[in-house]
Amino acid sequence: MKYLKLLFIIILTSCATEKSSNLKLMDLFSDGMVLQQKYKTKIWGISNPNTEINIEGSWGNKSTTKSDSNGNWIAEIDTPIASGPYSLKITDGLKTKEISDILIGEVWFASGQSNMEMPLEGYLPREPIDNAEKEISNSFNNKIRMFTVTNNVTLSKIDTVDGIWLESNPKNSRYFSATGYFFAKKL
Repeated sequence: MKYLKLLFIIILTSCATEKSSNLKLMDLFSDGMVLQQKYKTKIWGISNPNTEINIEGSWGNKSTTKSDSNGNWIAEIDTPIASGPYSLKITDGLKTKEISDILIGEVWFASGQSNMEMPLEGYLPREPIDNAEKEISNSFNNKIRMFTVTNNVTLSKIDTVDGIWLESNPKNSRYFSATGYFFAKKL
């Protein structure tokens, strides 16, 4: 009985010391994203401190980095010419994150105030976009994707943003930046 108690304590102790992963990516690095073509693209996140992070793109390139003493890490991975869809695996040895449906192409940042935020459907009823309903109904294009950053007013430095990648189609495009959408369509 004494040995059984000792064995039970050893098992509990070994379970308690088992490492768990803290691997996280910001919302920007998620399914449906677009990465800049022919570029050393930066990917970053957090993990356990002083941990090796391995990144592998299904297009054949890999990258390795190590998190700092706070768990922050950043790596660069080479991207091919415009193509896809691809996937990306990020692992810290304990946990693997897989991102799918990645396109490689042109990435443009559209920044501004109401003129850049105005959606393809317009600011109804007073500020419509010419031919908006026709544009929206014909907006099926899985090569046009938009990541809209959720508004966050702060005076403090932030390390991450909230948002989601959406593919152009009539359900999603009506909420896309009109300027961003027409620019992407022109490209």
